[in-house]
Amino acid sequence: ATGTAWVIFKMLNKPLLDSKRFFAIERFSIKDSDMEDKFGLIYSIQAAGASLRWFATMVMNLENEKKLFKLLDDNIRKIKGIKNNIVFYPYLTGAYGPDFDSSRKASFLNVEIGHNYLDLVKAIMEGIGFQLKKILAVLAEKGIRPKSIKMTGGGAKSKIWPKIIADITNLDILVPENKDEDFATKGAVILASYGAKIFSSIEEGYGKLKSEFKAIRPNQENVKFYENKFKLFLKH
Repeated sequence: ATGTAWVIFKMLNKPLLDSKRFFAIERFSIKDSDMEDKFGLIYSIQAAGASLRWFATMVMNLENEKKLFKLLDDNIRKIKGIKNNIVFYPYLTGAYGPDFDSSRKASFLNVEIGHNYLDLVKAIMEGIGFQLKKILAVLAEKGIRPKSIKMTGGGAKSKIWPKIIADITNLDILVPENKDEDFATKGAVILASYGAKIFSSIEEGYGKLKSEFKAIRPNQENVKFYENKFKLFLKH
């Protein structure tokens, strides 16, 4: 889910505990369903969407981040062509997963006089993608290697951000066909309907209210660029 904070969620068949990496684990158990005796692994990038809101309102003096997204959509070709060494560390509220260091601060590196707001905004989007890549690397150490990522929430509505995430992670990013779909509400409806015996199972409810997704595939030329830029990100 990509809102003020980004929440990374993975359903597991057994708990995965790591005191050094601080995996957040929640138990799910809905009797007689595919969700019986399951566990949810949760990571969070606390200041993900909040970083763009900060830049839009506090730096650019815009009314809200929606105004910024409109500017980005209007300049989509320029943004796609931006390839520089600006690195943004999204630690406006400290570093959470997988670093867990509340003393870390946000910063830009390698900013030059010729850079403008489009360069900086793309760097913010990339920095959050790099933090996600760090989380995926930790999960890979535990044998969890997703083949794709479902991206929902405000970030998924962007015309450029899912493409950046696909290129950084080298994974297919699945975004909703209906960008205004509210997944939290839909999930609550499915669970409530199952509890009220409107649906005979969670699976029936999901099948009747199933969401359609489209895949954003990585561009291999950009993947190579981001592999090198990720090395810069890891240096500090």
